[in-house]
Amino acid sequence: MKRVITGVNDEGKSYVVSSEELEVELFIDVHNFTPDHVRSIIGDVEDGTTAEWLEPPAGGIKIMYIAHTPVSQMTGPPPDLPGLDEEGFHTTRTFDVDYVTHGELTMLLDTEKVVLRGGDVVIQQATRHAWRNESEEQAGLLAILHTPA
Repeated sequence: MKRVITGVNDEGKSYVVSSEELEVELFIDVHNFTPDHVRSIIGDVEDGTTAEWLEPPAGGIKIMYIAHTPVSQMTGPPPDLPGLDEEGFHTTRTFDVDYVTHGELTMLLDTEKVVLRGGDVVIQQATRHAWRNESEEQAGLLAILHTPA
């Protein structure tokens, strides 16, 4: 299992803090976090720049499944949703756990992109990002978003 942790650098750009293959055994810790650390990261996000409709209320959790069609099979422009730019980049004031259920997805950040496959996990810490299915097969993403109280 690949685990990727994202963050925001000193220039305010999203980047990969770490990326590593975890040895999958019967039980492994995928990630531990402290709410105080996440609150400080979220506090740095500028007002009016987020996709607020994706964010659960303070102290809440939102669980979403997103089916990703290959880019080559998409027709028309991407949806026009508040907080998403024309390429689908967005930020939320949340701590996210994103799990690729199947297929292959590319996570785009300000400074780089990362290819993820079924079974990989991303820990997002209020980072600007977008998702692309650059393969020719369907892909799925289970996203768990948490807004600290």
